[in-house]
Amino acid sequence: MGATGLPEKNLNVIIFEGGPVLPEPLNYMTQLRQAIVMDNITRAKAAGAARLIVVTDRPELMEHAAHRGALVVETPAQAAHPFHFGDALQEVCQQIGLQDEAVVCLGGGTGALMLEDDWRIVFDSLFEDDCGGGGGGDCSGGVVTANSIFSSDIIGFRPATTVYRAQSMPLDNQLAWTLRDAGLRFQPLPRSTAYTFDIDTPVDAILAGLHPNLGNTASQVVKEGGARFSQLLTESARQIVQVLQEGKGEIFIFGRLSASTLQMLEKGTKCRVRAFIEERGMRALGREQNAFSLLGACLAQNGADWFLNQLAQCCRAALIDTRVLYAHMQLALPEEERFYADLGLSSRVRAGFAADLANACKNAPLPVLTGGHSLVTGGLMALLELAWQGMVC
Repeated sequence: MGATGLPEKNLNVIIFEGGPVLPEPLNYMTQLRQAIVMDNITRAKAAGAARLIVVTDRPELMEHAAHRGALVVETPAQAAHPFHFGDALQEVCQQIGLQDEAVVCLGGGTGALMLEDDWRIVFDSLFEDDCGGGGGGDCSGGVVTANSIFSSDIIGFRPATTVYRAQSMPLDNQLAWTLRDAGLRFQPLPRSTAYTFDIDTPVDAILAGLHPNLGNTASQVVKEGGARFSQLLTESARQIVQVLQEGKGEIFIFGRLSASTLQMLEKGTKCRVRAFIEERGMRALGREQNAFSLLGACLAQNGADWFLNQLAQCCRAALIDTRVLYAHMQLALPEEERFYADLGLSSRVRAGFAADLANACKNAPLPVLTGGHSLVTGGLMALLELAWQGMVC
C-alpha cells in the first residue's frame, strides 16, 4: 500500500464506522464522520501504517474507503445488532489473521484533529523498549497505548493475539483497561486535543469545523454543509472562544470534567472558572440508572430558565454536559432526541425536561453549549486551542 516510515513494523489501523444514517439535519454528522475516516486513512498511511482496515455496514463508505486503498470489512453480523465492539474487533482480527502484529483501533469520530506526527507518536508508543511511565502489566509481554486507561477512544496494542484472550467488552472505551488486565504494559498517549477530541454530538461537529487541524476531506464537508447545520451553535462557540481569549469574567463548566482538563483550563485562560463536577465514570461504572445530580435537582425544582438567568449574573459563558442531567431525571432519550436538544430544536424532543432545558439554553442571556462527556473533555480542549491560536473571531 506504499506506506512510508517505520517500514520494518507491521502496523494495522482498524477504523470502525457504521450504523443507521441519521436523518436531516443530523445526517451532517454522518457525512462528517465518514469524511474523517477518509482523512485518517490518508494521514495514518503517510505516518507509516502498513494496512488500513475500515469496518462498516455502509455501502457508500465501503466504496470510498476502498478507493483510498483501505481493506474493507463488513461489520460482523454477530456484533452488529446492537453493535458490540469487543466481539467485532476479535472477529475482524481473526478474519484478517492478525497474530504478532501491532494494531491501532478507533471509531469514525476519533482522530479528526490528528496530524501525521500525532499518528507517528501512536505507532512509536507500541514499540517502546523501556517500561517507564506505564501503569502495570508485564514489560516483556507487549504493550497497550491509549488516550485514557479508563475511557479509551484510540487504542493501540501489540501483539494482536492479546485481543483473543482479553475479556470482550461492548464499548471501545473499555478496551485499554481490559487489555492491560490481559497482561499488556500500559503506555499512555500524551494528554492533547488530538487524542482526546471525539465527534460524539452535534457540538463536537461544530468545533471540528472551526479547528485548523481538520483534514481536507472533512473540511470540504464543513464548507458544503456546516453553515446550514447549526448557525446558532457556531455563533455560541465563537462567543465562548472570545470569552476565553479575553480572559475576563467567569466561565461555567458542568459535568464529567476531569481534574487534568480543569488544570489545563485554568492554565490556558485568565478567566475565572466555576466548575461543577458530577458523576465522573457514570457510563463506565454503569451508574446511569442510579445517577444523582445536585444541579439536576436544582433544575427540577426551579426550572432551566431560572437557573440560566441566575448563571448569567456571574458568568459570561457555559458548557453543560446534559447527559448527567438526563440520567438524574431517568430520561432514556433516543440518540436523535439528545442531538436535537443539543441543537436547540426543542420541538423535536418529547421529554419535557429535556425540551425545556434545550429551549432555555437556546434563549439564555449568555452563550451556552450543551453535549456529552466529549464536550467537557476534548471539546473544551479544542475551544482552548482556538482561543490560544486566535483562529476564531
